[in-house]
Amino acid sequence: MSEDKHCGCGCEHDHCDDEMNDQFFIDMELEDGSTVSCEVLGTIELEGVNYIAVLPEKSETFWVYRYTEVEDDLQLDNITDEAEFKKVVDTFEEVLNEEDDDFEEEE
Repeated sequence: MSEDKHCGCGCEHDHCDDEMNDQFFIDMELEDGSTVSCEVLGTIELEGVNYIAVLPEKSETFWVYRYTEVEDDLQLDNITDEAEFKKVVDTFEEVLNEEDDDFEEEE
């Protein structure tokens, strides 16, 4: 699986200095060779391990992975342990729900 980071603003750069653009996307190459663009919902650290949640285009279900930063790239690894996976998903759901609540309060 490979990832290319881009900001989604159409500037063709790996990142963008536009402060209004707080959405980041990565292109993920799947096992079948197809590519899907995913919005990065966030990252968390649990027990010294980094995790990332991404939302594929045209999907309502997010995916979670372990990640490590290798130079200027991300290396994503599948989470194969069911207990670890459940803990990570539950934590992301809690964090994302809190962010939604905070956003609604600001409006």
